[in-house]
Amino acid sequence: MSGTLPDVFDAFTELKTLTLADDRSGLILRPNFGSIPPSVFMMPTLQLLRLSNMTLVGSIPSEIGNATYLTTLDFSTNKLVDDIPSEIGSLTRLETLSLTLNHLTGGFPTEMGDMTSLLTLQISSIFEPTLRTRPFPTFLDRVCGHFLEIALL
Repeated sequence: MSGTLPDVFDAFTELKTLTLADDRSGLILRPNFGSIPPSVFMMPTLQLLRLSNMTLVGSIPSEIGNATYLTTLDFSTNKLVDDIPSEIGSLTRLETLSLTLNHLTGGFPTEMGDMTSLLTLQISSIFEPTLRTRPFPTFLDRVCGHFLEIALL
């Protein structure tokens, strides 16, 4: 699999699961699949989105807030940068969030506290080393009562 992801996902109006993951282990040089196309968040019935291990670059688009039916979101092992957009707080049905192994530079938006269905949060190794000393995410005090798994290391 190579090339960039096309920005045509909004045409898939009935899609519930989208998994695009490059699982070729042992590769030293991975192809760059570009950035996350905003249209991936315009699929009205999407429940599971897995874009992992694809060397995706750029920011998480603010359009993420449109994917309100998502229950699982996995952006692990990419090269995503910048802040986690505050619009992620609109994903109130989200049960699993994995942002592990990225290069995010901001903190956690307080709006993540609105994600009251969240059961699994995987956020290990997501920030640049200079930001790893930030305080514990403040949104967790609003959703922590029902976590099954939190991976922070």
